[in-house]
Amino acid sequence: GTIRLIVHHPLGREYAQEILTKAEHLVKGIVKISNQQLLLIAAYKSKSGSDLLLGANAPFACPCQFTAEMPLNRRVLPQQAISQLEALPMVANFILSNHESIFVYKE
Repeated sequence: GTIRLIVHHPLGREYAQEILTKAEHLVKGIVKISNQQLLLIAAYKSKSGSDLLLGANAPFACPCQFTAEMPLNRRVLPQQAISQLEALPMVANFILSNHESIFVYKE
């Protein structure tokens, strides 16, 4: 689809262009958030994440909301700990099948 914005301003073209630029930024922000939400819902339902959301240069990547660091015993390999974590039933429900160690949770 297309959104067409036409702005007329009594003080002239410069003011109209300024308002048009602000409107474009608002529309782009709304479109990005809408796409993020749709992609997150799809990832939650299908347990498969889109590269539009999770790829290296994902145009709709969400900002990180939470990170946690868990210290491991020096004898535990990180990959071993991740595998054990992913195997937990309460965590397995949220893992994405096509993105290693990425989980989707819906409130």
